[in-house]
Amino acid sequence: MSTQQATLLATHCIDANVLFNFWKLGPDEPYGKDVFKTQWDIVEKRIEAGTIVAPKAVYDEIMKGKIPDDPLKQWAKDHSYMFIELDELDVDQVAAMAPIVTKYDVYNDMQRGSYADLCVIVLAKSRNLTVLSSERTAPQISMKNPKIPNVCQDQDVSCTTLVDMFRSEGVSF
Repeated sequence: MSTQQATLLATHCIDANVLFNFWKLGPDEPYGKDVFKTQWDIVEKRIEAGTIVAPKAVYDEIMKGKIPDDPLKQWAKDHSYMFIELDELDVDQVAAMAPIVTKYDVYNDMQRGSYADLCVIVLAKSRNLTVLSSERTAPQISMKNPKIPNVCQDQDVSCTTLVDMFRSEGVSF
């Protein structure tokens, strides 16, 4: 599948934390794909079908990982078609980004991990996608470290968790 085909079929824009939560094995991982195989298979099939995409910044965040032979890095390379490069000439993307970077200074620093979060929100807003994130809404918006669901709510972008996506679609295990 090409990146262009994936963009046309997409319904969700996935944040890196969902992928990390499936691939990171250890005491602090919430749902490792070795245990939650059925859930991971559903997510992966949707990625392969083009209904779940991510901005290229999520790919870059995965590749910056400190573990040299991290299997998630190879998986991301094998699924590179799902990662969409933002286009600074795309009027919809620029229109989506401007109010976010104006309001939240943290998104002005492209070197911070929050840059990928910004790109997830911008891609979702510009393509009318639902953000898929493991983050939860914070009681108050932090301008220094805003949570994706808070920014999505502020910018009228649909945002859900993996469990809530499954629940809304009637998927049970």
